[in-house]
Amino acid sequence: MITLVSRLKVGARITVALAVLGALMLALAATGIASSRSQQTAQQMVSGMQHARAGIQDMRYHDAEINGWQAYMSAAANAGEDQGLTSDNAVGTLAAIDTADQTMTQLASMPWEGDEAAAFQSLQAAWQVFTDDNDAYLALLDDGSPTAVAQAYDMLYNELWTSWENLLNATEALDALVADHVTATEATATATAHTATLVQLVVAAAALVLAVLIGIVLVQSIVRPVRRCVTALETMAGGDLTADAAVDTRDELGQMSRALATAQASLRATLSGVDRSATSLAQAAEDLTAASAEVARESSEASSQAGRVAEASEHVSLNVQTVASGAEQMDASIREISQNANEAAQVAAQATDVAAATNASVSRLGESSREIGNVVKLITQIAEQTNLLALNATIEAARAGEAGKGFAVVAGEVKELAQETAKATEDISLRVEAIQADTTVAVEAIDRITEIIAQINDYQMTIASAVEEQTATTNEMSRGVADAADSSGEVSSNINRVATGVANSVEVVNRMTGSVESVRTMAEELRSELDKFVV
Repeated sequence: MITLVSRLKVGARITVALAVLGALMLALAATGIASSRSQQTAQQMVSGMQHARAGIQDMRYHDAEINGWQAYMSAAANAGEDQGLTSDNAVGTLAAIDTADQTMTQLASMPWEGDEAAAFQSLQAAWQVFTDDNDAYLALLDDGSPTAVAQAYDMLYNELWTSWENLLNATEALDALVADHVTATEATATATAHTATLVQLVVAAAALVLAVLIGIVLVQSIVRPVRRCVTALETMAGGDLTADAAVDTRDELGQMSRALATAQASLRATLSGVDRSATSLAQAAEDLTAASAEVARESSEASSQAGRVAEASEHVSLNVQTVASGAEQMDASIREISQNANEAAQVAAQATDVAAATNASVSRLGESSREIGNVVKLITQIAEQTNLLALNATIEAARAGEAGKGFAVVAGEVKELAQETAKATEDISLRVEAIQADTTVAVEAIDRITEIIAQINDYQMTIASAVEEQTATTNEMSRGVADAADSSGEVSSNINRVATGVANSVEVVNRMTGSVESVRTMAEELRSELDKFVV
């Protein structure tokens, strides 16, 4: 059985097991549903029969009630009371008959079968005879005559009594049949329930047993191969790579066993290759150790030579830097001379401009003095005319006599003022002439100064041009010396870096020698570890 199951995939096994368990659960559920339906049907039948029996019991009560009303009516009629259809006893009788008729209608709606149907038909026939006799009985009482009352009394204890007994017997017969039917139905329902319970227990037990069997088969079909694989893996963990799980099934566990065997073979091949590589690595480490020692020796020699070259290069760089410093100082002096020459040229140009401005100002002063002379001449003319007018005013005042004395005084004062003005204008004219003479001399002197300043400016321009040429030459020389100093410094720096690099190389080679020795040691340890495996 397990061998047959092992041919299936693990997923297929679980699916089949779940399907079988599902079918068992469906069978158990179907059995329960069928049992429940049978019990429900039996319960409905019992309920219907009990309802019918309740109606039959009501009918027996109505029979007795109607008989009682009939007796009341007969007794009252014999006593001479009116027992027409409107009397209380008649109304009670009719109401009881109507209620009983409704009960009969309800019983007629029941699904009667077999003997019960025949018994109910007998009950209907007896009820019809009883109601017909009762109608005749009520008609006699409603007549009210002594003869009719006597006939009604006789009918009550003969025909009507007989029909009532027949009705009561038919009712009791139907009640007995229904009671027997209810008892039989309840017994059948009980038996059905017991049978259904037994069937459910049997199906549940069968499902449990089958589920246990399926579980055992399923677990064994999976656990055994897994244990074999675990044993093989534990053996591999112990260093033996020759262990075989020996699971030849077609399922996933067989695939895992075959994959494990393949992994073992690959691991054996890998470890063999690692062993060979470790041996080669150890030999290569020894060769590399010897080569590293040679490289370290050569590097030490190169470092020593690089140090000597670096010292010479630093000395050359120092001399070149000294020359560069001198060139820079000379360049600074030439730049200062050039700056002073340029400033002197600027001052000469400014002096030329100032002399020209002064010459223009002095020229304008000459023009202004000439204009002042013209104004003075005009003032002199005005003073002469004023003096003449004052003289005429004096003559006129003399002619006026006493009336002209005050005017004569004013005319005298005006005359004196005109004379003073003439003297002042004459003095101003003399001074203006002196200013004009001095202005002419100043203009000539300024022109001479301007010519001298122009010559100085020309000399300064020549000096500045020469200084600029010398500055360009010095700058070029300074740049060359600076470049030489930079190049010399860079060479020295490079040589120092080379020396440092060589020294570092020696250190690296020494560390590499230690690392190679560590690699050789690890290769030996790796070979020792590989020897622990059985391949």
